Amino acid sequence: MRRPIHGGNLAWAAALAGCSPSLILDFSASINPLGPPKSAIAAIESHLNDLIAYPDPNYYELKEVLSQLHPTLTADWILPGNGSAELLTWAARELSELEETYLITPAFSDYQRALKAFDAKIREYRLFVEADQGTTGQG
Repeated sequence: MRRPIHGGNLAWAAALAGCSPSLILDFSASINPLGPPKSAIAAIESHLNDLIAYPDPNYYELKEVLSQLHPTLTADWILPGNGSAELLTWAARELSELEETYLITPAFSDYQRALKAFDAKIREYRLFVEADQGTTGQG
């Protein structure tokens, strides 16, 4: 069985452990094991009738409201996304336009994968711990 590239794959972990996915507490992804709060479910249910069209893909209204709630940010500094993976993808796309992007490693592997997807020039800054002195340096 191939190991998944990303976390959050309970079916794979359960098969490996030989148990039900419900018996696994998964810390490999940012998923709330308690589920959504009741207040979030109530807010969604109370606005179901508003779901008659696709939402604005540019989030104009949402960004404007968020900028009013956070006055130090203008709407053009706010980037809503459908989870961290989407935001990471857009950040990598923007960073790929730079002459080069420094990436401190070891790090979350999706950083490098996303940058490579957009042909970014990556300069890796590898951190290591020297066993003798306990100092951190660049390798």
